[in-house]
Amino acid sequence: PMGAYERAIDQLNWLQPEFVMSVGDFVEGYTTVQKEMDEQWNEFEEIIGKLEMPFFYVRGNHDINMPLTRKAWAERRGPQYYHFKYKDVLFIVLDTEDAERPTPENMEEDIATYNRLKKEDPKKAMAWMIEWMKTPEAQEAFGHDAKVEFPEKQIEWFEKVLEENKDVRWTLLFMHEPCWDNPSDSFKKIDAAIQDRDFTFFAGHTHYYDYDLINGHEYITVASAGAAFTHEGPGNVDHLTWVTMTEDGPKIAGIALKGIFDRKGLDPKMFGAYDRAPQLGPTEAENTQTQHDDKQ
Repeated sequence: PMGAYERAIDQLNWLQPEFVMSVGDFVEGYTTVQKEMDEQWNEFEEIIGKLEMPFFYVRGNHDINMPLTRKAWAERRGPQYYHFKYKDVLFIVLDTEDAERPTPENMEEDIATYNRLKKEDPKKAMAWMIEWMKTPEAQEAFGHDAKVEFPEKQIEWFEKVLEENKDVRWTLLFMHEPCWDNPSDSFKKIDAAIQDRDFTFFAGHTHYYDYDLINGHEYITVASAGAAFTHEGPGNVDHLTWVTMTEDGPKIAGIALKGIFDRKGLDPKMFGAYDRAPQLGPTEAENTQTQHDDKQ
């Protein structure tokens, strides 16, 4: 919904975390027009500039999908992947967009169609997006079968970071695409390198919340903060993810945007906009949960 991301920024300022991590896709991207690219980034930077704590970027496919958008990232954001330590916790940001991939044909026109529908009829726009994601072109680029490749240079950097930070109490990893859903050989190298320590993965990309417990480790795909819903099911939610580190590892809470309000009270006009997830009947909901449990 309009204003959802801005409201998320307000809510973070009310909650006052030490800093904010992300999982990518800050601009629409998919443009060959410099003026449009500049406008998209200027708008986002104005919004994020209201945040009262540090914000850490992660590259998403919308951010660096074409030569012009890659250039904009290099000029405005800098690093593709990086790490830091905070209170003996290692934070690693990986780049799932490091290896270039083809952009679906007519992507600019498709995004324009979706944005037009979103203004005219949000429900129709969501239905259009769900159907578009089923097309062969979208599945090849963004679907479950689209394996993410990590260049050897990034893998070597990752292994070096782990070697230099052996004794941290936990490792939190952030990247855009949930590569564990359909792992490439290169992601399997990354995953294997970290199995001997305590860690948690966070990703996004699908706009749909999902939780996987693999070999005793948590792999979490967060949903959105106002982006288009691309699937049907209970994972459609606009939210923040709150992480608190304890001696026993991270405590993780998903907080729906419509569940947070400031000292002045609820704003029904704003929060009513968040009730946009498609309603599921009992059978469909049960089937979705069964699939989720099988993945674990």
